[in-house]
Amino acid sequence: MSFGNRFIRNPFLQYTGLFVLLIVVYLLFAVISCCLPDKTIKRHVKMASVSLSKYGNYPRSIIDVEGCQQDCFTEALVLNQIYCIDRHKPLKSAMAGERISISWVLPEDLWLLTHDQLDAPRIKYARYWHGSTFLFRYLLTFLSYAQIQWLLFAISCVLLLIFGAAYLPRVGIWKTAAMMMSWILVYGFMMFFSLQFTPVFLISLLASLFVVRLDGDNRKLSLLFFIAGSLTCYFDLLSTPMLSFGWPLLVWLSLRDDRPLTIMDVKQIVKWGFLWLIAMALTWLTKWVIGTIVLDYNVFKEGMDMVHYRTSMEQGASHWGAISKNLAMVPWMMVCLTLIVFVVCAAIRFKKPSWSNILMYLLVALAPYLWYLALTNHSFVHFWFTYRLQFITFCALLLAICSCRRQTKFR
Repeated sequence: MSFGNRFIRNPFLQYTGLFVLLIVVYLLFAVISCCLPDKTIKRHVKMASVSLSKYGNYPRSIIDVEGCQQDCFTEALVLNQIYCIDRHKPLKSAMAGERISISWVLPEDLWLLTHDQLDAPRIKYARYWHGSTFLFRYLLTFLSYAQIQWLLFAISCVLLLIFGAAYLPRVGIWKTAAMMMSWILVYGFMMFFSLQFTPVFLISLLASLFVVRLDGDNRKLSLLFFIAGSLTCYFDLLSTPMLSFGWPLLVWLSLRDDRPLTIMDVKQIVKWGFLWLIAMALTWLTKWVIGTIVLDYNVFKEGMDMVHYRTSMEQGASHWGAISKNLAMVPWMMVCLTLIVFVVCAAIRFKKPSWSNILMYLLVALAPYLWYLALTNHSFVHFWFTYRLQFITFCALLLAICSCRRQTKFR
């Protein structure tokens, strides 16, 4: 048997080769970004600093509730990193993720930095890949910060419409409505124009769209979940990473919930979860190893220390506190009204559901709370954006209700 055939037939070799390719692409993407001429980039960052400095770290927009809070803190952090990249040391800049700041009000620090009024040591932030930083550095070569926000919003809306157009004929109006309504219940529209939140939303959305297209080809779907896990680690700053697994999984379940779930289906779901998780973990560990080799300090130790910290109960965190703070962010009156409408509509045209599918939906609905328990400190401190993981919960519950409704020719 030739090496090519052996490579194709051996899953270990296939996934190892894919992972190595992804890491090479990530490194090239970051290093080339750091090599870009930065005169226009710095001018655009300086313009952005004027806008961000007016709002502080966490202004509210659209609706005056905490769930509609913008993360100008992280927006300024990303722009600060972009501004501080040394294009003469691209590999070290790609690994270090450096910024210059003196306080916890990063929009103000960004203004001081871009107006030459901040003289302080550089701070390394090397445990993340910071893929978004490098992506937006490319875009800032041509676009201002405001134009990038508009572009992210446009892309998010168009891709969501494309997803809806592909999903609707397969499952009908009610399941499509369940999917879209669940985003409204967690103020998902706030993710459409944010440098921090949009990347994981787009990865999750694209993965869900591919699930619709690849339904029935479990081999390609396995590769899809592996790639989604790795891309999430590269671009996301631990905002809502589980979305890139939970959303595509719910799409897959909803496409086939008219028949009972089999043991093989359950094994497939477990396999996809393992592939997604191992891809994310390996991508992170690889960053720590490469960063430790390239830089002058132990990134691996820093990363492991932060894992311990974010899973701990420091800063007053507790398991129940993490869950309750995330629950409190949800507009429960709207959630209850939505559930009532779906239950009534299902009761009018009730059919006996597949109880194995109902059980799987309920298990998926619990997944965000398991995440909150695992990352107790992170979920407790950053509850005001981690709460959006409950999209998975509400979507799973609404889809479970929809599976109890007999379809008509209009579905």
